[in-house]
Amino acid sequence: PQSGGKKKMEEAEEDDMTCGDLGNGLGRRPGGLYEGEKLQNYCSFRSRKGSGKVGNSLLSAKRVEENDAAAFPHTKRNSSHNGSSEKPVTSLTQQNSSGKESNEELQQQLWEALEEVENLKVELEASQRQLEGKDEALRILQSMAVFNKATSHTKAMLQKTEEEKRTLEKEINILQWEIEFDQDRFKNIEDTWTEKYDRIYCENAALKEALKLRTEEVKTLQAENAILNQQCLEFLAMLDVKQQKVVQENMSLNKSDITDFTGLELAVLGACTCNTSGGQPCPCAKMAAVTRKQLLHLKQEMENMKKSKDEAYIMADAFRIAFEQQLMQRKDQALRLAEVIKIKKETKFINWRRLKNDGHVKLQGNKNSLGQKLSGLLSSDVDCRKVEELDNPHEILKMLIDLVNDKEEALAHQRKVSYMLARAMEMKEDNGISSVPSAKTFENPEKMLRKSHSWPSETTCYEETNPHG
Repeated sequence: PQSGGKKKMEEAEEDDMTCGDLGNGLGRRPGGLYEGEKLQNYCSFRSRKGSGKVGNSLLSAKRVEENDAAAFPHTKRNSSHNGSSEKPVTSLTQQNSSGKESNEELQQQLWEALEEVENLKVELEASQRQLEGKDEALRILQSMAVFNKATSHTKAMLQKTEEEKRTLEKEINILQWEIEFDQDRFKNIEDTWTEKYDRIYCENAALKEALKLRTEEVKTLQAENAILNQQCLEFLAMLDVKQQKVVQENMSLNKSDITDFTGLELAVLGACTCNTSGGQPCPCAKMAAVTRKQLLHLKQEMENMKKSKDEAYIMADAFRIAFEQQLMQRKDQALRLAEVIKIKKETKFINWRRLKNDGHVKLQGNKNSLGQKLSGLLSSDVDCRKVEELDNPHEILKMLIDLVNDKEEALAHQRKVSYMLARAMEMKEDNGISSVPSAKTFENPEKMLRKSHSWPSETTCYEETNPHG
């Protein structure tokens, strides 16, 4: 029995270590017994915590108490024997019987406690599951509360972002549609241009072939023309000098006026079916020659009329420009005279006093000296006599102004005549270069008129810079 008690003691100690005993022995004193109330309180506390080894520790504690009670009977006996040796031996038997009864009761209590522990375990697991579900529900509620507590600004931003997203999707769809439409349009344009290119390429090939044929025809015509020129030169060599001149004049007329044939003349010459014998010209050819002479005569008259018209334009421009120059000069002279008269009115009284004080003889001498000086400057004798005869300075000034105007008119006429002579010389030189005057020289009378306008503008500038020249 002592060995069995030792084993039970070891098991109880292991259970104490598992239950968290730190050396106090769960209320066990050294050399004493377990305290029952403390042990029950401790076991109840451990069962509330939910540990699964509470029942085992309680059972081991009870077994330890029984072993202690069985293992130390001699100590109790000794203590009792020492304290009171008069007790009888029958007390041991009573204690053994009471110990057996207490063991059975303890076992029943132990089984009841174990059942309660199992029930508590089940309840604990259920409560833990409930707590976990409540935790999850609490988390969900917290997340919902946080979402509901979001500010209106964030909600507005979310709405704005959604609206922008929708608008961007719409724009993207529109752009995609436009891109597809443009691609289709470009494809159609490309197809049309390819068709045009193919058509133009075919036309170009046909034109190249036609050009080759025309170049061949031109080459043959040039060869024929060279042969005809050679024959013409041989024919001219066979003629006299006078006949050669006549033929050359006719050839020059034909070359210069080759494009002046009318459609009627060409139709007449082409429809001519006259058969003449002996090399005599037919009436159609005679009629064509007469009309050609009349046409040349009318062209010459027209050219002469154009020349006279251009000369009349030039003369009119020259007279107009000279008249404008005279008007401008008269205006300037009138302004100067007005200024002189204004100044002279202011100084008239002072000059009169000076002349009165100096005397009439001195004034006459001054006048004579002024007239002599002016007559010495003039070149013509008639002008000198006119100036010497005048005594009043105003009359002398007017006389000098008239002389200047006459000189300017003469100069304008001289320039006009020189310009006309220059134009006539140019026309003669042109006529000398080409024996027959072409109609191109008189195609643009407006150009000649512009030249006539440009010439007086230069003269006016020169006269404005040098009014006394």
